Amino acid sequence: MKSERNVAVFPLPKIVAFPGHSLQFHIFEPRYRKMVRDCEEKGLWLGIAQGGLVKKARGGQTLEEFLNSNQETYVPVDVFGAGPMRVLKELPDGRYVIEVEIRERVRVGGRLQELPYVVMEAEVLSDAPVTMQEEMRLLTELKMEIGRIASLRTGLLKHLQSKEFFDDSSLSKLVYSVLKWFVIENQEGQLILEEDDPARRAEKLLTWMRYFVHEASGHVGRQEMTSVEKRRQREIEERRQHDREVEAREAREALEAVATDDELRARRMRRDGRIVRTPRAGASGALGSHTTHNAAGSHSRAASGSANDVGNSNANISPTENEGTPGADVITVDFKHKVARPEA
Repeated sequence: MKSERNVAVFPLPKIVAFPGHSLQFHIFEPRYRKMVRDCEEKGLWLGIAQGGLVKKARGGQTLEEFLNSNQETYVPVDVFGAGPMRVLKELPDGRYVIEVEIRERVRVGGRLQELPYVVMEAEVLSDAPVTMQEEMRLLTELKMEIGRIASLRTGLLKHLQSKEFFDDSSLSKLVYSVLKWFVIENQEGQLILEEDDPARRAEKLLTWMRYFVHEASGHVGRQEMTSVEKRRQREIEERRQHDREVEAREAREALEAVATDDELRARRMRRDGRIVRTPRAGASGALGSHTTHNAAGSHSRAASGSANDVGNSNANISPTENEGTPGADVITVDFKHKVARPEA
């Protein structure tokens, strides 16, 4: 026996209302404000029907005039979800916030009212019977796909942990509860809603869930691959930075060692009475030797430190030039200021 209800139709684009879903809406158009008031007063169910835009405002009409006169802005589909409505909030300017509890699938029938909104007699649709074996098989497969989706860390796990989003008391209820969080294309969702056989309805949903798992698995895999590659690249950069720091430290240590060797060498030379200078052009001579000049201008070689040199007041002692290794100038000692020991 067919069951019918009087339903006020609220056509909306891109919305499929499944049984078991609760939907909230903000009502602001004048015609639908009246619809809300009439549903409260007359106990009408409200049907949320997907629809397509078919008419636009005629020339010379304001938007408010159009919305109050033309009720066929959207043509509703033949099968849609319907249920009781309640007002959550009435705003000071007459707008409403409402909630519709979708209880049944209904099919459009005869129209009872055209203006200012559509009211029709709607046939309440029932599901075809399913064998226990088929229902258990499909329930198991649906739960397996739900587990696969949850394992993909796609942000849906918080929904799956709530009983509201996981009602497995029957095959139809599990399909509808999955469709609360698993969103599919509107056209495919409408096909699922219109399907009277719960088994075929579940198979259509499984097709989309498996497709999602396949695509999401590849995406997650690529993300994980990218993460591994980024980690490897980071490790390589860290090793390169470490090697650069080690090389820089070794270079500093080598320079410090050279500087220390030069300083020690300079200290030893100062201790030995030798101070290295930049060589003069043509400089040569032996360390510690000198040339004496007498009054007649004759030259004689004398050993450094000779007593005769010290005692000769007419001797004119001048520094000798280095006759040894070129490239170093040696400051010679002025023997006139030294006390020479007499030869034995």
